[in-house]
Amino acid sequence: MVKWSFAAKNGVRLVIREPRKGDAPALLRFINDLAVEPMSGILIDGKLTLKDEEAYLKGLLADVRRRAAVVLLAEHGGRIVGNCSISRLRWKMRHRAVMAIALSNGYREVGIGTELARRVMALAVERFEGIEAIELSYLAYNRRAKSFYVKLGFRPEGVIRDSVKEGKRFYDER
Repeated sequence: MVKWSFAAKNGVRLVIREPRKGDAPALLRFINDLAVEPMSGILIDGKLTLKDEEAYLKGLLADVRRRAAVVLLAEHGGRIVGNCSISRLRWKMRHRAVMAIALSNGYREVGIGTELARRVMALAVERFEGIEAIELSYLAYNRRAKSFYVKLGFRPEGVIRDSVKEGKRFYDER
């Protein structure tokens, strides 16, 4: 299991590590905080249950074991405050993978996301034989995500118009 200490730009010390079996309650708190945050940029549109999160974690850990996903968590004081994953696509698309990242409010723009993304990309290249492309998307209103991904070296490839509906409004996915 990969695990190390990291100091953010604001001096906060975190542990960056892979997920483990008992993480469901902490992951649930993390995702439910994001789910109710207005315009968080995540696709979940309501709070999840512990049963939902346990099922998600079980599948995620199975994907990690079979080398179909790489996942890193950022933990501060026993609380999960960040999550970054890369999931490999299957069959004729196995040369591609999809990255997703989320950080709790108060832990953004201090280098944690950059550390998570760079480490998870390095692990994906190491663990996924034949990976040639890592893809991602963000919602058009999320300017912070756009500048973050450009900083990491990603470039835009297209737009899916009205991909996501939040409340009564539609948003493009880029």
